[in-house]
Amino acid sequence: MEGQCDHNAAAWFSEHQAAQVMTNGFVPDWFHGIISRKAAEELLVPKPPGYFLIRVSESREGYTLSYR
Repeated sequence: MEGQCDHNAAAWFSEHQAAQVMTNGFVPDWFHGIISRKAAEELLVPKPPGYFLIRVSESREGYTLSYR
């Protein structure tokens, strides 16, 4: 099931959102695309409180805010 969710999220993002996230050909530093919750948590561990990132949700169409 998880693989299917990842595929659906990737398809949704590629088809409907990718162009909107990019600004002048660049992706904002806070946007990390399709990464797991665990990967997001690992990226945030060394950062001070207040840091955040936005990623594509693994379980539904949309975005997820991960923060420390």
